[in-house]
Amino acid sequence: MVRALDTASVALAAQYQRFARSAARVATQDPPPDLVHETVEQIGAENGARANLAVIKTADQMLGTLIDIWA
Repeated sequence: MVRALDTASVALAAQYQRFARSAARVATQDPPPDLVHETVEQIGAENGARANLAVIKTADQMLGTLIDIWA
């Protein structure tokens, strides 16, 4: 369970970096960015971040339930 939190946290950070790199490419206009590609990239990064947040939330709930059972 803790491993799931670690893995999802690392993956979440990677998605934020993916989004930031895409945003930087859009901000630099030389050479002009492919806006369709960058939009798809940013949507993919957002979906990846949402998925990893769901893993973190679920693992947190499972850990809380386990602690409640032991307490």
